[in-house]
Amino acid sequence: MDARLPAVPEDPKVCAMLLCDHAHRDPSTGKFSLLGIFDRIHAKTFPATHGPFAIYLNLTNMHGAYNLAVQVLRADDESKVGETRAAQALTVRDPLSRVEMALHLPGGLPLAKAGGYVFRLTANDRPLQDLVCSIFGPSSGPEA
Repeated sequence: MDARLPAVPEDPKVCAMLLCDHAHRDPSTGKFSLLGIFDRIHAKTFPATHGPFAIYLNLTNMHGAYNLAVQVLRADDESKVGETRAAQALTVRDPLSRVEMALHLPGGLPLAKAGGYVFRLTANDRPLQDLVCSIFGPSSGPEA
């Protein structure tokens, strides 16, 4: 079997993509602990900022070099609100392996108004997965 990396790697498969308050990787076991998993945010007023928080990723089907990023877009017009990127390119040689990581939004997420926000995972600038987070204001949605 040829161990060389492909010139254009296949797109990874997303096994999990979760928003959480904190993603901690135990240095001795390598296991992740996720605290405060969420898919909606309740803001008391607008504009607001939520965070800081993390985006946990579990990926497979990777063989090659990957630059991973998560873009944050408003769902209604896909205007860009923010972005976070892996600190360096990730090189994986075994497509059957699982890659776990967390990307962080250390400054938090600026929220201008209620509505949907899309977290778009990209690998080498190619979209892989969208995750929608609903933002509710004081009079715009269900109580938590």
